[in-house]
Amino acid sequence: MMAKASDKPVLTNSISFSVAKYNEVEYARRVAELYRTNHHEFHVTPEAIRVIEKLAWHYDEPFADSSAVPTYYVSETARRQVTVALSGDGGDENFAGYRRYWFDMRENFVRDLVPGPLRRPLFTGLGRFVPEGRLSAAGLPGQGVSLERRSRSGRRVLLLGRRLRRRR
Repeated sequence: MMAKASDKPVLTNSISFSVAKYNEVEYARRVAELYRTNHHEFHVTPEAIRVIEKLAWHYDEPFADSSAVPTYYVSETARRQVTVALSGDGGDENFAGYRRYWFDMRENFVRDLVPGPLRRPLFTGLGRFVPEGRLSAAGLPGQGVSLERRSRSGRRVLLLGRRLRRRR
């Protein structure tokens, strides 16, 4: 949207890493080419220990998301050229970009096919096959096994797992 709204090329920054599985610079290049941005790439060697105190200061609280380290580095490189930047952070959440959203959508589709009285016994039984500590209601590892969603009446219902119960 910025590229379409601007008369001149939008300035974009990306960082690259030596470890291929963490390096997304090829995707950034494709986007830069598609939207004809003024694109800059910087290769970084992350030193999490060196930036951890800076991150705590910037977030003003402990922050356990490992993506904070690369976000810090791309922000640091962008600051060399601009004062204010849009990061695009949160796009995965807004556009259902994580695999868990795909599974949730399909699970809800299947769940809606099962008549109400059969859901509890069926999904409670299936919950026993999910390894302990793999998923919780909050999506955090190590906190038990359960999935929840809002029922049509708006109540939160734990759907899958050893702790199947209704919550208001």
